[in-house]
Amino acid sequence: MCPLEAELNESLISLSDSKIIKRVSPKTPFVKGGISSMSYRFVLAWGCPNAAQGCYEQRGSGPGQFEYPTGIAVDSSGNVYVGDGNKRIQKFNGSGSLLLTVPPSGQLEQVPIGVAVDSSGIIFVLDPINRVMKFDNSGNFIAQWGSYGTGNGQFLVPCCIGVDSSGNVYVTDASYDRIQKFSGSGQFLLAWGQSGGTGSPLGQLNVAAGVAVDSSNNVYVVDGGNARIQKFDSSGHPLLGWGSYGSGNSQFKLPYGIAVDSSDNVYVTDQGNDRIQKFDSSGNYITQWGMSGTGPGQFYDPIGVAVHSSGSVYVADLGTNRVQKFAPIVLPPPPPPSDCVALYAAFIEAWMHYSRGEGTKAATDAAWERWYIRCGQSPSGPLPPPG
Repeated sequence: MCPLEAELNESLISLSDSKIIKRVSPKTPFVKGGISSMSYRFVLAWGCPNAAQGCYEQRGSGPGQFEYPTGIAVDSSGNVYVGDGNKRIQKFNGSGSLLLTVPPSGQLEQVPIGVAVDSSGIIFVLDPINRVMKFDNSGNFIAQWGSYGTGNGQFLVPCCIGVDSSGNVYVTDASYDRIQKFSGSGQFLLAWGQSGGTGSPLGQLNVAAGVAVDSSNNVYVVDGGNARIQKFDSSGHPLLGWGSYGSGNSQFKLPYGIAVDSSDNVYVTDQGNDRIQKFDSSGNYITQWGMSGTGPGQFYDPIGVAVHSSGSVYVADLGTNRVQKFAPIVLPPPPPPSDCVALYAAFIEAWMHYSRGEGTKAATDAAWERWYIRCGQSPSGPLPPPG
């Protein structure tokens, strides 16, 4: 089984029939400091009532609700596609409004474990019964391919799916530890990878999970059992790998989902650490955000990630039955000290007016935000936001 199939058991995350990783419960909060944890801000969430505060064990089957959201993808228009345990794909706009259910006539036969969308809006759904299903942008079925086995075009435990700029489709097999490449019509093109144990060399995989493709058709694969990311060229030759087990920068505990943005930066869901990590295309660490919890910007088993060309990042949070949207924080260059002093003085003045009932909280918050974003702290040390 792939990690999100078999009723998505809450106490186990099974990566294959022979490889089971237990989820630690309760989780230890993972708290990070430093400017890097401010690199993305929470924008909104959807999937259940009061989604911003999370929906732990609040699953739903109604329109726009989720029962363990799984695969997630975003198209060129910013629409978001999410698969969940209700055996469907739901399409939303970037604000979380439901646009379409795939297929429109009813449920899929099984829980979809992966979804990808090409540049034309064609939807590819990975089904745990060893097949890829193809739908048009209205959700109508077009074709399918795949069967059980180890031959070309067959799968043992299909896990994740991605698509490149030419519409070619990539599928990872978590049990057979390989990647297969198909044309958009399902023609087998290429396969690479082989099973390897912990610490195996590049090119060998120990539970092949998430897959994504960059602008040069390099392929990034989550090597879950080795807690690392591997990068391959378009012919399947290994180029580099990075990561190890742990909670530090560039380390992972149960990595799963992966996405690549328009600048070829790489985003990885780190389930065991309840965070997202961002790297450049050479595997150099850039930033991270998230911690254990159910509040805004917190995660409980982040499983899938997708990135729009605008920079918005969407995360499917398995444990809280919601999708969260994040936007990058663009920090301005450091101002001269006199500017910081003036901004701080303006904030203090606004705060004093507010404390005397002569001003508004909104004006005080705005003054604090202008000062904090540019300067980060007061001349005498950090000061919490007002109110």
